[in-house]
Amino acid sequence: IDDRIVPIASIRNIIEQKKRVDPNLIVSIMADRNTPYSISNDVFGQLIKANALHVSLSAKKVNEIK
Repeated sequence: IDDRIVPIASIRNIIEQKKRVDPNLIVSIMADRNTPYSISNDVFGQLIKANALHVSLSAKKVNEIK
């Protein structure tokens, strides 16, 4: 979050705080293509618990991958 690695268990509290400041918060997720599905699923679970339902997903273009 904010270019920092945080424990999955902390996501809900951090996002809830951010939503209090900006109720229209859009969460942008850029995950590595090798990220296990279980981790992505856990992250989405925390976002749902935080009622962060506006989520943007992005990935690097093939020519950006080295």
